[in-house]
Amino acid sequence: MTHKQSVDHLTILVAEDNVLLRLNTFELLEEHGYTVIEAGNAEEALKVLENRNDVRLLFTDIQMPPGVDGLELAREVHRLWPKVILVITSGQVRPARADIADDGRFIQKPYRDQDLLDQINDLITIDDHKLTVRH
Repeated sequence: MTHKQSVDHLTILVAEDNVLLRLNTFELLEEHGYTVIEAGNAEEALKVLENRNDVRLLFTDIQMPPGVDGLELAREVHRLWPKVILVITSGQVRPARADIADDGRFIQKPYRDQDLLDQINDLITIDDHKLTVRH
């Protein structure tokens, strides 16, 4: 039996051009109680964000053809939707901390499922704490 953490159906947008990796991530996050939306590239991800106001976290690959890459996507998301938490991944590029917008995180591919879940849970906890302190 899989233990599901209570995440109040938090919505995560997964932007990944590799269909198998996107499906695996979708299933992993959904199994752990998240609401998951998929995008195959940065353009699709931006369209999703324009049409929804419930996305709390963007998980994006850096290399996504064509056009805008994941780092550019993260910067644009931070500019337009600054409350969206950012988690970036790549198997070929390791960005400098300064290249990742906001307080986003980087996780190297291949990553273990639990490592991804830990990063997401940690960022959500930090963000929830910030929101609580602001009140």
